[in-house]
Amino acid sequence: MWVHLGHFLGVCIATFFDAIGTTLLGRIVDLAFAVSLAVAILYKKQKQGGWRVMLDHWSSEYRAGLKFALGAAVVIYTPVIIWSVGKAAYVDHTGLSARLVRIRNESTDYRQTCTNDISNLKSDSAVKDGINRTLDKQNRDQQGTINGCLSQAMKLLTPEEQKISALIFHSDQKNKVIEWIVLINKTIQYPRILVSCNQPVLSADLHMVGDTVSIGGPVRVANNAWEIQIVDPPWSPMHPFYAKLSYAGDTPIGCSFTTR
Repeated sequence: MWVHLGHFLGVCIATFFDAIGTTLLGRIVDLAFAVSLAVAILYKKQKQGGWRVMLDHWSSEYRAGLKFALGAAVVIYTPVIIWSVGKAAYVDHTGLSARLVRIRNESTDYRQTCTNDISNLKSDSAVKDGINRTLDKQNRDQQGTINGCLSQAMKLLTPEEQKISALIFHSDQKNKVIEWIVLINKTIQYPRILVSCNQPVLSADLHMVGDTVSIGGPVRVANNAWEIQIVDPPWSPMHPFYAKLSYAGDTPIGCSFTTR
């Protein structure tokens, strides 16, 4: 508040001195000239009649002179002061109006800039959102592919389940002799193969197809079961197992082949 009041008063003073056609320094010089003139007159009176005469002159003249000077100043400068205050108010008003217009224009420009920036940001956001959705879909698709590959890899890494397939190579029910070729899907080192049947087995010829090294040959482990442990070769898809059994009983024989 005081800052604005001081600025307004300063404008009034500057306008006043502009209106009377001189500067503050010129007014000071005029005042100094008037004071020096009065001092010179009083000094002359003091020389002519002494201090008493000077004081009498001062006391008789200064009141009338001062009143006249003040009256003249009021008459002359009052309109100028009023005009200076009005002009200062007008100058402040026009300056304020110009500032308001400038601020309004700057505000409009700034608002337009903000609107453009917001529009650009929305466009960029929409583009980035579309890209993000595309990348997210690609990521989900790739993740699904990766999961499928991992699932297939786990299946490939999982050890294959052992499967044994027994095929009847020859069957002579009259003489009660049956021959089997037994296949396996894995390679087993030193297999111990157990042959179990639903009929009593009288004798068993058990070996790998080709030359076979075994421990002790076939061994009866039950009335209807025989066992053999192969040393060489390993039981594999390349080396099928051969079994020839003689059995007792009047019904067809059925056998199973397991490892232990």
